[in-house]
Formats: sequence, C-alpha cells, structure tokens
Amino acid sequence: MQHAILDGSVAVPDGTRIGYDLDHDRIHHRVSGTGIVVVTSRSMRE
Repeated sequence: MQHAILDGSVAVPDGTRIGYDLDHDRIHHRVSGTGIVVVTSRSMRE
C-alpha cells in the first residue's frame, strides 16, 4: 500500500495492492485530487 488512508476497522487481505493503480482504485474507493486513496470497510466489501 502507498498513499492511502485506511479506516480503523478495515481488514485488508494479504496481497491487496492499493495506491499503485489509481484508475483501478477509483472503481472501489475514493481517490483525492492529489492521489490519496481512502479505504473504508464499506469500500473493501464492494
């Protein structure tokens, strides 16, 4: 993971890549204008 903010209750499975492919991240999470990915427990379920 890089350039990411995770909600305190998020469980991220091993091997998950967040912050490396912003186009992919935008499908599942919120991405700020500066490229920070915001990961919530809800976005991990989607």
